[in-house]
Amino acid sequence: FRPADFANSDELKVGQPVLAIGNPLGLPGGPTVTSGVVSSLRRNLTRWPGDGLPVIQTDAAVNPGNSGGPLVDLRGRVVAINTATIPFAEGIGFAIPINAALGVARQILEHGHVQRPWLGVAGYDVSRRLAAYYGITSRSGV
Repeated sequence: FRPADFANSDELKVGQPVLAIGNPLGLPGGPTVTSGVVSSLRRNLTRWPGDGLPVIQTDAAVNPGNSGGPLVDLRGRVVAINTATIPFAEGIGFAIPINAALGVARQILEHGHVQRPWLGVAGYDVSRRLAAYYGITSRSGV
């Protein structure tokens, strides 16, 4: 085997054909390949407001177990890492652009972890117990 070649994910175009490679559900028989196109660039997957991960959207089937597998162009170059699907939606898969993934890998190799800016401020949902403890009477606000 030889190592995979990487494409510049910044050069991807909407409509460009791609292949998703993975091992869905860990089934025997080896890897599977599904085909599709780049449906959108720079979608944002968020867990909470202000947090987001820009991802590539594809209609290539990204099944459970495909996460971590490559999304490749028709020259076999890795353009992204298959990441997520939306359980109730069909034909929508997401992948982390390879340029972003390589940036993370470089930081881990250089520093042992990913360096991210942080202001030292965090937000929390205020439970009834916490509100009572601090004497907060408002039911809404920032």
